[in-house]
Amino acid sequence: GTGRSFASIGFNMVGRSYSLSKNFRTTTQISQAAYSLIEGCREIVEDENFVKPSLIDRQGQYPVQKSFRDETAQAEFICHEIRQLLDSYPEKDIAIIARFKSQLQSIKRFLESDGLKCGFFTRQETTFETDSIKLITMHSIKGLEFPVVFIIGLDNRVLPYYSTADPETRMEEELQERRLLYVGMTRATEMLYLTSSSSPSKFLSDINPRYLRI
Repeated sequence: GTGRSFASIGFNMVGRSYSLSKNFRTTTQISQAAYSLIEGCREIVEDENFVKPSLIDRQGQYPVQKSFRDETAQAEFICHEIRQLLDSYPEKDIAIIARFKSQLQSIKRFLESDGLKCGFFTRQETTFETDSIKLITMHSIKGLEFPVVFIIGLDNRVLPYYSTADPETRMEEELQERRLLYVGMTRATEMLYLTSSSSPSKFLSDINPRYLRI
């Protein structure tokens, strides 16, 4: 059921007021873009475990959305942006999120060949403060937040990912995947980038373009 799936991705409502201030320390602009992804989805917004983000008045820039023809073009853009961002942010303030670890392994090769320090985030990591760009799967991002987040590889075949052809299961999976992207987006406290490296995920077209820089 829908109640359970929320708790499983971090909408844990124990100590509600605390978890809220923790969950939505993002900017008004990122919050608006993220909410527009789910507001048409009754199963999510009417779930009793869902709390609509309070639009705290923290102004920032609207998320950047960019589509690329392939992984190389996407990686070149990300490396270039990170180089610029490093004037204002240490590496540890930057996270790259993807649906699958294989996508992160691929971007890691590009980053390293460009001389950028990066590493996979693990829950056991004692070196969370180490100065490197964090690579994290969508499933591991809950409860974390970073000033700068890149969500990459938001491609048609990747998100939503379906494990079966069964229509009912697919509907449930699509809900889960939409929630995953929503949570990923709200992990960014200052800057958010959404990129695709082939034909873009249909979820991207569900985000109100008013709240994006394309």
